Amino acid sequence: MAATTITGQALHAFIHRRCAAAERLYAVVDAARDGELAKAAKKQYGRDVKSLFADDAAAHMDRVAPYLVPVESTSRSAADATGFLDRWTKQLGNSSGILLVTTADPEKVRRHLRGVFRATDEDQRKYYFRFYDPRVLRPFLPECTPGDAREFFGPISQVFIEAEQDGTMLCCKPGSDGAVVTEASLNETPKASSSRRSRR
Repeated sequence: MAATTITGQALHAFIHRRCAAAERLYAVVDAARDGELAKAAKKQYGRDVKSLFADDAAAHMDRVAPYLVPVESTSRSAADATGFLDRWTKQLGNSSGILLVTTADPEKVRRHLRGVFRATDEDQRKYYFRFYDPRVLRPFLPECTPGDAREFFGPISQVFIEAEQDGTMLCCKPGSDGAVVTEASLNETPKASSSRRSRR
């Protein structure tokens, strides 16, 4: 995806059309895919940026860790919150991470995402689930059962993922039949868009 025509201001407006007033925006940045974006997040938000690895592993996994970033976007004015989102839009197409919205505080969000990150398969083998990679999440969500969707989303109301098509995002949320995934243009004017639901 080439996002040269998309700005942080457009992304900010796109997100806020879909969020309640009390919801806050977070990013999960994959340092293994985009070390520069992870460094930019740390520079802008400092200690508020937290690794999803356990604290005792965070230091030596620094360069490949997924990081939770509480993005300053509470204002409805796009001019107040586009610094990090400007950087984000320049990286669209690189599978650098995902965006999510929730009313939960950062520590609750981190606890939940760490639980999603550390998964167990049917043979009770533990592994890391790279849910923050759009290439992994795009095929995963449409296959979620209602129970899978509840477990994945937890306190998160929506997840925004870069789509394969240029300038397009997937807006994902839990639904009665599983995960509801809606595709929409970042340059849209507010209107209904096509959607597809998960299969059981």
